[in-house]
Amino acid sequence: MRLVPTAQHTPGSSFCRVLHPNAGAAGGYSEWAIPAAHLKTKGYSMDLARLNINIGGLPSCGYQGDVSVFDQVALLVGVPLPPSYLELIHTADGGHPEIGCFSPIGADDENMFEIDYFYAFDNLAVERIQDVIEKWTPFLGERTLPIGRDGGGNQIFLDMSSGSETVWIALHDQGMKKIKIAESFESFINSLRANPDFI
Repeated sequence: MRLVPTAQHTPGSSFCRVLHPNAGAAGGYSEWAIPAAHLKTKGYSMDLARLNINIGGLPSCGYQGDVSVFDQVALLVGVPLPPSYLELIHTADGGHPEIGCFSPIGADDENMFEIDYFYAFDNLAVERIQDVIEKWTPFLGERTLPIGRDGGGNQIFLDMSSGSETVWIALHDQGMKKIKIAESFESFINSLRANPDFI
């Protein structure tokens, strides 16, 4: 194994796709070097590649850093991070999904939102999740994890206060009104669809 400069892992670098050739710009680290405590949990039926998460049109690389950061963030949040969410981060550490539209539970297609971007753990081109937690947790509540935002700055977050992770959006221009989007992170990812205005 040979270490390479951090700049070569950065999306936009001419080396990024060479070092991370797999779906979602994942590389060898995602397959063999993740410590056992943080191995991606198999069995989730999420097709993350179809989202085409990118930064400026270039595929977002999966998280390749020290996995102890997941424990640090879990301490900030107060609960372990869901394995399905960590699978997303190992596939793409933040970025804009081309397939990112969703409607809240029980709403029709007229009441639709779109993810502008997912937050990152180490990708400097995207807001860091550690900073976002500090900023938004007082408004979202305990045992919540902001995972992304829409174009208007509304926070998309996991609520893990009941022992499982439900997905919500908090509308900042409506006094942080919270609307449930999905019963699990996996179902949220699977519900994402293309913006009909661009089809």
